[in-house]
Amino acid sequence: MSLKNVLLITGTGMASVNNEAYKIQVAFHNKGIPLDICFFNIHQPSRTRVPKYNLAIWWTPLLPMFINRQKPWLNPQKENIALSYYVIEGVPLGIGGCKDWLKWQYIVTPSNFAKGCLEEMGIKVREVVPHSISPIMPIDHVYGRTWRDKFPRDKQILLYNGSQINRKALPKLRKAIDILSTKRSDFVMVFHTDNVKQDFHTKVQDLYGVNTVVECDFPHMSIDKAYAKMFYCDIGVHPAVVEGFGLPVLEFLNMGKTLVCVNAYGVNEIANPKNSFMVINTNPIILAWSSYIKFKAMDYSPQDLATQIGLALDASDNELFEKKANALETAKRFHTTYDRFTEFV
Repeated sequence: MSLKNVLLITGTGMASVNNEAYKIQVAFHNKGIPLDICFFNIHQPSRTRVPKYNLAIWWTPLLPMFINRQKPWLNPQKENIALSYYVIEGVPLGIGGCKDWLKWQYIVTPSNFAKGCLEEMGIKVREVVPHSISPIMPIDHVYGRTWRDKFPRDKQILLYNGSQINRKALPKLRKAIDILSTKRSDFVMVFHTDNVKQDFHTKVQDLYGVNTVVECDFPHMSIDKAYAKMFYCDIGVHPAVVEGFGLPVLEFLNMGKTLVCVNAYGVNEIANPKNSFMVINTNPIILAWSSYIKFKAMDYSPQDLATQIGLALDASDNELFEKKANALETAKRFHTTYDRFTEFV
């Protein structure tokens, strides 16, 4: 078939997933290949068949709730390839009954860590295709400058950008800021997050403290404004104990921002002590998220996080320049990763 058409199926409500879906769409369009994005919780199911589509990509976390959403859409008897792009941060619960359904899929993960998690359960992973990042990120500079002007010019702005789910370890960051605040006040810690009032999520009221601002517009903000906060802060802080990939880490590095992070699964496939201020001393633990998954995480001391934040605050221009150079060099490896998907058609 000479005509090449691709369908990517994902769900609304997962902002980071949606943004990656649009990046994949751009990769196909740059090769002159049409790609349609369908949000499964908006559209009625319609199984993809040749000749309309000769590649279907399913892009979700690998959890039973999403596998059940797959079945009305994907057909193991169809001739086109069903490529499932799964991200996972540990061992999903209740997946045993889904293994036969997964056997016929061409499964791809964004990290070696996610690949290892699935293979431990006997699920075959064909490839690792890391998330992609554009060298030119959309940034609303007018918004960013206005946002930065809210804070004192004589203080460095630390920014956390992400959700409140327990694997993000926001209580550890809160404790680290408390430790730092007993010694210095030359910074403002901004928690840019949401306000999910569910179990296994840090309560917003627990984030407030000295030298701290909490902004809960994370899930409702356009990507160019979210990137503006990242660009106009001084230091990005990512305290997560596990990531299926660690997209915020890559985003900070791609901007050449000073980054504080943790030697955690997923994160350490992108960041390292050369391009960030990294908490090295970590120990493996299991962290539950409701009845969905057991996260395979790396525990650490808030004191160690406070130490790395302090080092970032006090770093010389030469040290920051070297880390920025390494950060930008690291980010280059991820500029065209989604081109791999275009090779399937």
